[in-house]
Amino acid sequence: MDNTERKFILYTTIVVLTVSNIALIIFSVMLIRDSRNSTNTELPLADRVGRLMIVNEEETPTIATVEDVNTLKAVKPDIYKDTENGDKVLVYSDKVIIYRESKDLIINVIPINRFED
Repeated sequence: MDNTERKFILYTTIVVLTVSNIALIIFSVMLIRDSRNSTNTELPLADRVGRLMIVNEEETPTIATVEDVNTLKAVKPDIYKDTENGDKVLVYSDKVIIYRESKDLIINVIPINRFED
């Protein structure tokens, strides 16, 4: 084997290894991004809210989506002042939670007062 063939093999090996490493890095970054973007939306809505505040984990809330925020604000402006269309309303036995999925943020919590005899 002459010197030219050795150089060719060496350069080819370096190029193949470099391309392989770049591909591996790009693939790793894509996996990290996918895992960060998917973790929040893969959990059920009540579980995501339960990570942000204490809720009764044994209770399944009634869930609604705000579709006409202006009507809600006209009826109860103090409760719905920061609410937007698309926000989720979770109704538990002791509270109502308004949650914004796009920001993973609790907008408001309204306690439900129950009088027991």
